[in-house]
Amino acid sequence: MLNRSNIGVGKPCSTVPECFKKVVYYDSLTMEFTIFIKTSTLTKTTHYTGYQKKLFDEIKRLKEVEGYGYKRISYILYEKGYRSVRTDSILRHNYIYSIYKKVKVREKILWFMNLYNYVYLINNS
Repeated sequence: MLNRSNIGVGKPCSTVPECFKKVVYYDSLTMEFTIFIKTSTLTKTTHYTGYQKKLFDEIKRLKEVEGYGYKRISYILYEKGYRSVRTDSILRHNYIYSIYKKVKVREKILWFMNLYNYVYLINNS
């Protein structure tokens, strides 16, 4: 076992090798690590602010439930007071389309990731 007496800590040494004169040999050394990482940077699960989430939920409802087109959604959101997150400008139909499409792609990726994790857990249990 390494301690102050066998590695030269606290003793005057002129070079680093003099401090570590005692050599310790081990017949075998096994190290096992378990790492749990909980972060949003890997999967971007919390990528959106509350306002962005609320905006997308409203766009999704108007598109999928009400069946409106992007121009009509843009007009409805303008009447409700929604604005662009970055520039505080009016949400045009092409911006509505971009928001809807990107979040739908993200949802699909997250769905496949959850499916993969579920299958992995079943196979390794």
